[in-house]
Amino acid sequence: MKRFELSKKELKEKVIYREKKLMGEFAHSESTFYYWLKRLREWNMVREVNSIVSLTKLGEWVSNASGDEFVHRFEFVEEFICNSCSSEGTVVIFKPIIESLHISKENSLNVKAKCPVCKKEEKIYIKNWKLDDFKNLYNNSIDNLKKFVNIKTQKI
Repeated sequence: MKRFELSKKELKEKVIYREKKLMGEFAHSESTFYYWLKRLREWNMVREVNSIVSLTKLGEWVSNASGDEFVHRFEFVEEFICNSCSSEGTVVIFKPIIESLHISKENSLNVKAKCPVCKKEEKIYIKNWKLDDFKNLYNNSIDNLKKFVNIKTQKI
């Protein structure tokens, strides 16, 4: 994979240009760009040093996928990683409490999960995962992620 590294200004210009080209008047604002950059930093998917933005190993793991797999990986990072206990080098993953697993009226997967380090419990809602595929998607994400970063969790 090509190494991703741009100044924050360059990245903002590229993102806004591309969005305007694809979405016209519906393109996101500059403040939305900064919101998502902040979220990606909080999820340890990108790092910013001296206004240079680059992918972390976790960000590389997500960006190496395409299509549905990209969506699954992004949702996995967004929902199953304990940001309080994770760092750029070690990812701590919430372990789902299988007994709580169900599909809501809105057709999203719902499950309670617990951090193996701080013991914090979260309610997780995911729209694009099917109940029958949940264990495989979760366990495959862990197996694939191990190739990029150290992880703390247990398979289900």
